Amino acid sequence: MIRLLFAAAVGLFVLSLPLTKTKLGGQLRIAAGVCFALALVPSLLFGLFFQPIPAPLGHPDPATIGTRIGAGLSCLGALVILSLFAYAILALRKKLFRPKKDPWDIFFARGGGKKRVQPKDPVAP
Repeated sequence: MIRLLFAAAVGLFVLSLPLTKTKLGGQLRIAAGVCFALALVPSLLFGLFFQPIPAPLGHPDPATIGTRIGAGLSCLGALVILSLFAYAILALRKKLFRPKKDPWDIFFARGGGKKRVQPKDPVAP
């Protein structure tokens, strides 16, 4: 079931790429996000609220494999959180501290010295 949800999420997302600016494209991306979340939520909830079952003697402990994967995912999650935090700081800095414009830039941006030509009145001498 999880494989199907991941496949559906990827498929819907890829189908939405050519339709980026349309309403259908947005709905496809939303459906892809829902499928992705549905694939991850059960394992996340099970990992948070239930104790793992110990491995029988003579078999490798699956908790060590999960610990390695969890460490890698937590590093990835930390990078995502740090990048979102950095983006928020840059957006805040851009809003609060706008650079002052150079007066010469304002002067030269006002039409480049062009003047509008008035049409001649055919009746006037």
